[in-house]
Amino acid sequence: MIITAMSDVQSVLMALVITIGCCAGIIIFSLQTEHDLTCCMGIVCILRLFLFFFIIIAIIVYITTNIMWVYLVYAGLAALFSMIFLVIDIQLIMGRKKYKINAEDYVFAAIQVFFDIVYIFWMLLSVIDGSRSVDQY
Repeated sequence: MIITAMSDVQSVLMALVITIGCCAGIIIFSLQTEHDLTCCMGIVCILRLFLFFFIIIAIIVYITTNIMWVYLVYAGLAALFSMIFLVIDIQLIMGRKKYKINAEDYVFAAIQVFFDIVYIFWMLLSVIDGSRSVDQY
């Protein structure tokens, strides 16, 4: 709520609509597809590690040169990787692929899906709000 309070109403609503559309599409895709993305968790973790090093470089670049678009690239990549994590988490919950979540771990899985969706919203809001602030200058 604090993050959305610091943004424009139009930016928040736009990020909300995009997040709902993306998450609905991702859920439908993960339920209908024959592709097993649960086997790709190692690759996705390596990509997340790359994203971690990218944000360190982006922070250094932003502090030294005050270039905002580096953070916008990071936020876009982070939203994309979170969407991939959402597909994997939904497939883990459904349990029709190679890996699945046990019946005792459904609370953990629900929390994981919730955090994926919130992170997608946060990164999309960062991109939308950041692009508006870049356009103002």
